[in-house]
Amino acid sequence: MLLNLFLNQKEWKDFSISNKKNIYADENLWSYIIAGLYSHTRIPTLVITSSGDKNLELLDDFNCISDRKYFMDFPPAGEGIFLKNKPADAGKVSQRLSVIKRILNFKEKNDPFVTVASAASIINLMSSGNLSDFSEIRLEKGKDYNREELIRDITELGYERVSKVFDKGEFSVRGDIIDVFDLSSVNPVRFDFFDNTLEKIIFFDISNYAGLYEADNYEISPNNEPWKIGSLTPDEDAGPQQYYSLPDLFGRFVGEFNLVICEPVEVYLKLKSERDLIEKSLNIRKDELLLQDIDLIRNFLIPGDFFENSSFDFKYNLNSGNPCDPLGEYFEFSRIKSQSRNFSNPGSFLENIKKDISLKRNVFISLDNNERIKKISELFSENNLSFKTTEELGENTDDFRIISLSAKRLLRGFRSGNISLYGELDIYEQLDRRSDEIYEIKAKGFNQFNPGDFVVHKSHGIGKYIDIVSETNDGVKKDYFLIEYARGDKLYVPTWQAERIHRYIGDSEPVVTSLNSKQWDSLKTKVRKSVKTLAFDLARLYAQREAAEGFSFQPDSPWQKEIEDLFPFNETRDQLDAINTVKEKMQEARPMDILLCGDVGFGKTEVAIRAAFKAAENGKQVLMLVPTTILADQHFNTFKSRFRNYPVIVDVISRFRKKAVQKEIISRFNAGQIDILIGTHRILGNDIQPKDLGLIIVDEEQRFGVNAKEKLKLLKKQVDVLTMTATPIPRTLYMSLIGIKDIVLIETYPENRHPIKTFVGRRNNLIIKNAIEREMQRGGQIYYVSNRIIGIDHLAFELKKLVPSARIAITHGRLEGRKIEKLMEDFINKKYDILLTTSIIESGMDIINVNTLIVENAQRFGLSQLYQLRGRVGRSSERAFAYFFYTERDSLTFNALERLKALEEFNALGSGYNIALKDLEIRGAGELLGANQHGHMSSVGFDLYCEIIREEIEALKGNEPEKENNVLIDLPVSAYIPKNYIKNENERINLYKGLSEAKNMEELDFLSEKVNERFGELPDVMKNLFNISRIKILLREKSVEKVRYVAKKGILIKPVITSREKALRLNRKNKNISYNFKEKSIIINFLDSKSDTGKLFEILKDITNNI
Repeated sequence: MLLNLFLNQKEWKDFSISNKKNIYADENLWSYIIAGLYSHTRIPTLVITSSGDKNLELLDDFNCISDRKYFMDFPPAGEGIFLKNKPADAGKVSQRLSVIKRILNFKEKNDPFVTVASAASIINLMSSGNLSDFSEIRLEKGKDYNREELIRDITELGYERVSKVFDKGEFSVRGDIIDVFDLSSVNPVRFDFFDNTLEKIIFFDISNYAGLYEADNYEISPNNEPWKIGSLTPDEDAGPQQYYSLPDLFGRFVGEFNLVICEPVEVYLKLKSERDLIEKSLNIRKDELLLQDIDLIRNFLIPGDFFENSSFDFKYNLNSGNPCDPLGEYFEFSRIKSQSRNFSNPGSFLENIKKDISLKRNVFISLDNNERIKKISELFSENNLSFKTTEELGENTDDFRIISLSAKRLLRGFRSGNISLYGELDIYEQLDRRSDEIYEIKAKGFNQFNPGDFVVHKSHGIGKYIDIVSETNDGVKKDYFLIEYARGDKLYVPTWQAERIHRYIGDSEPVVTSLNSKQWDSLKTKVRKSVKTLAFDLARLYAQREAAEGFSFQPDSPWQKEIEDLFPFNETRDQLDAINTVKEKMQEARPMDILLCGDVGFGKTEVAIRAAFKAAENGKQVLMLVPTTILADQHFNTFKSRFRNYPVIVDVISRFRKKAVQKEIISRFNAGQIDILIGTHRILGNDIQPKDLGLIIVDEEQRFGVNAKEKLKLLKKQVDVLTMTATPIPRTLYMSLIGIKDIVLIETYPENRHPIKTFVGRRNNLIIKNAIEREMQRGGQIYYVSNRIIGIDHLAFELKKLVPSARIAITHGRLEGRKIEKLMEDFINKKYDILLTTSIIESGMDIINVNTLIVENAQRFGLSQLYQLRGRVGRSSERAFAYFFYTERDSLTFNALERLKALEEFNALGSGYNIALKDLEIRGAGELLGANQHGHMSSVGFDLYCEIIREEIEALKGNEPEKENNVLIDLPVSAYIPKNYIKNENERINLYKGLSEAKNMEELDFLSEKVNERFGELPDVMKNLFNISRIKILLREKSVEKVRYVAKKGILIKPVITSREKALRLNRKNKNISYNFKEKSIIINFLDSKSDTGKLFEILKDITNNI
């Protein structure tokens, strides 16, 4: 094990006998220290971090350096356990139950393990009542059992009986064999009986049902959620010990255990903040609570000061940063350090290797990438460095000048006095997992919904989405979307009709529709009537746009290709699509009007550069409108640098320029002597009169007001327009959704980018100090954002007291332009560590050395603002941190709470479009449509409202609206996505949506191929799902409305319109097919193979080809 290299270090051995509990070490060493502690003590270990991201990072490292079977994740349960209609994620419940099972069975099995949990995941307490209900069925090989009683007991534990096991929480009975997929187990278990005697207990592989290994005994865990509060009534005699935290459970059922807290200050504050946010949320959502008594619910939440008021025998505080214990009661790992990162730079890597050899360190390199190992080997050979390949890396090598190479997976290594161990991320900027090789199942826009969200069903109206639920009849299992309507009515929507559901965007609390009434149809009719005038105006706008004659730009020239080849990065797939779309639209005669929506740092500027060059090369001028002076200056430098060897003149107007200089620039632009002019609102002045304008580029369009938009309209009637944004404003989003604007999305993140570690919580000076010092230690810089100019100097004084060594620059919008320019130049040149600023950095600041953002009074900013601010960091391969502080819990309004929660929820790269939708949801659409239309839009939801307008516009253009053909399919086959196959709930929903919305067989085949590549071979139940979608597409083209199995007859298909001659020909070709002229239906005698969807699809394909 690679861990042994660390355990043999003298500094580790010194620590292991030191009995010190406060540890300071580089963050990349934490996994070695924790795994070493577990290996040294051989007792269960509980690790608490401040975030789920850190959990996953540690678990990845543990899997590289030690035996993965000892390490377990304990993910958050979420606030759904307190709510009526918000079920917890089944995958997370399964992981949590696995940990509880290991805890409860530890004393019997004496099998130590390591659990990694975050502050958010330990916040829920388990009641003693729920704990006592956690009864298991214990089975031992060789013992006799009443099989009927056993089957009944398994059912009572909450397991679902199916014909064949595919998913957790299921069991099947076939002759003498009972298969059970325990919710807490990685693999299902087969119990093989002879009569009533249990002969074998076999774990098997769910993908091919092959046996893996045998066991002598097994405990079947209950298929329930022991954290759900249910209808518990308070027990007046019970004390506080009635509720157990995860550390409490370890103490009670395990006995001695190590408790390791990573960055204690962050964990303690995160615990308080998580409790703050949950309590605030529960107070707002009282009507949705399982229990109306919030005081009782508080008993199920860990106290915010839990760790400060608890004592543990073996508690270790693991810190990064500098030791700050004046008494010296700490252990610092000063001789073992994390590797200096080489960022894919061969020269830097070679320099580090040569330095290691000169210091007589044994050098080990370990990574599971043959191509990269080959490149490293070639690099060593070219530079006369000796190396050898080995399966196991051992500490003692014959000659320290010989480098050892291993093909074992390692992410991060370390260096000490005698060893230098490199993992893949020490040498390269990121793992070699190209973004275009990993197919992501994701939904766009209104397709994304979660349990508890309001949704709109096209035929039935607005309801609340509860969950994906399963129903099993005669061993046949299917999934349904469960939606709750007025008066508690429930609608079960087959998952292959997922395209009929989308998320509701409108009022925060919409009027829920009644089922079995004409209310919904009446509402849609009313809305349709109300939008007639609006549709007429939009149709006229659309017609004007179609009829307008613009300039048709020429195809790409050799110079265009040269400019594009100068781009120093690899374009992402989406970025290339966006570039090609923009250039193709520019080459059309009709004026281009494109909304380019891409996340912060996803490469929108590069699209603008190529479009601008194309325009300039064709003899046309370009205006680029940006929201801030700083961004204008930054774009000017970027464009000027890129075009310096070409006859393209670029200039900028900003308040950094003197008035006389501005006047001269405007004169030259109006005379056609400047090709590209970049500026803020100033370029919309009446004195700007372009000689031959061909392209307008608007960056960060959400920052411009109505007046700016009106002035733009005057300029752009016959000019191409490219609008760029990370978070489109509602009106632009609306225009794109109804088809007035073309929308292009860049959703693929660039190479070497990582999600930003986001922290939301109460302001805390110690966390601020640690965050600043950590960034300064790695040579980085910090943005510190305050939303007020008043008091900013005092804030600088406070920061200087916190971190005396920090060099602080202050900038805000009231400073004189040249002073801002000089400060920014000095900051870029690293003369300052902290830029203390207002939100003027929100747009366009692109300094790769800044990787920590701290925002004060985050509750006072808009969601889009906060998202833009977060995008100012994380623009390199360094891990970035964003801290959003609020003052006190009581200062949070409902909307502020929703904004802060959204920041944590949409933490992944590429969340800008979702942020825009969330912003629209929080703010409502009143400001978008005005009072007249707001009520109509809210009554049906934003998406359906846009769809109705689109249909009305098409009708005014003389086009018949596309007839909706909803094929009802009811076949006796199990068809669903097993949670064990795709664990993420959102990805399952999105795949159901993708399957139901596929337009043709090619889309389905592509989807099948990509899902197969990412998740492995499709299980039978998913093959059925894909075949049902194929049947749906096939029959929709023939206007068939129904396909269902009729007992003792076969498969009924209707209506089928065909001639007598064709019907007779079909029957002659296949005697199992008969046509009923009266019913206009076909019956396929398919009794023996009724569950073979692949065969049925082929028969139906033959039928559709012949009718």
